[in-house]
Amino acid sequence: MIIPLFMEIYKMLIEKHVDMNDIVTIKLSSGEEIVGKLVNRAIDSISLAKPIKISIQPVNQNQVGLAFVPYLGSVHDATIVFPFSGMVSRPVKTGEDVTRNYIQATTGIVTATAEQSSGLILP
Repeated sequence: MIIPLFMEIYKMLIEKHVDMNDIVTIKLSSGEEIVGKLVNRAIDSISLAKPIKISIQPVNQNQVGLAFVPYLGSVHDATIVFPFSGMVSRPVKTGEDVTRNYIQATTGIVTATAEQSSGLILP
């Protein structure tokens, strides 16, 4: 028997054009915000590769910034299953700045911004 709540969440995931291999953000019922690469989706869960937790860090007295903290500190390159029952928001595509920083942090690849690539001269 499929629980109706899970089915609704699954429909939202599909309808919002979150595709496999997208970098997505979820909010857990524990309050943690998690970013990872969507590698599997099921009726009642999703799987994220290389999940990281977003942490708010003070930059100075008047500003805060985002910091990446490993979701599991003792495991490298894990794929974790997150049940929908433990989420308070549906998976959504992660913003461009955070996606770019996530890719750099997890792969070492530095991607160009639109501003940086607009100055390229191609033959």
